[in-house]
Amino acid sequence: GKAFNQKGALQTHMIKHTGEKPHPCAFCPAAFSQKGNLQSHIQRVHSEVKNGPMYNCTECSCIFKSLGSLNTHISKMHVSATQNTTNSTTDTAHITTVTF
Repeated sequence: GKAFNQKGALQTHMIKHTGEKPHPCAFCPAAFSQKGNLQSHIQRVHSEVKNGPMYNCTECSCIFKSLGSLNTHISKMHVSATQNTTNSTTDTAHITTVTF
């Protein structure tokens, strides 16, 4: 078996086997097994440019720091919605200022 010398290391390891994701993102439906992964996700996807323009998805509550990230999200998560409209995804983006 595997030995763990830190108090929370076994619990963190066991989450890999259960698939539990107890750290949800406040800005999109993503959830993570480890807090550090959540923090990396938020920095990478949502808040690298603090207090800068943010792009809201009009189909759900997701928020992104770049238009490219929003467009990727829409194409992956809302494909049927984008196929049924003649507007480009840039026409549906809303810019918001978010403070962290």
